[in-house]
Amino acid sequence: MLISKIVARAFATINIFEVLGELKSAFGMWDMEHKGYFLARLFGFLFLGIGTALLLVRNEML
Repeated sequence: MLISKIVARAFATINIFEVLGELKSAFGMWDMEHKGYFLARLFGFLFLGIGTALLLVRNEML
């Protein structure tokens, strides 16, 4: 049980950095001619964030 919580916490920490990187990348695409790629990156940020929050809630860390 302890090992699974440690692994979940490490995975959530890695995901938080992934989410922040995705958000930074999305705003780097802000001034592109086609906004579709920006929206795809923005939705990627949102879904990664939601998944990370669910992981933290599921493992009672939030």
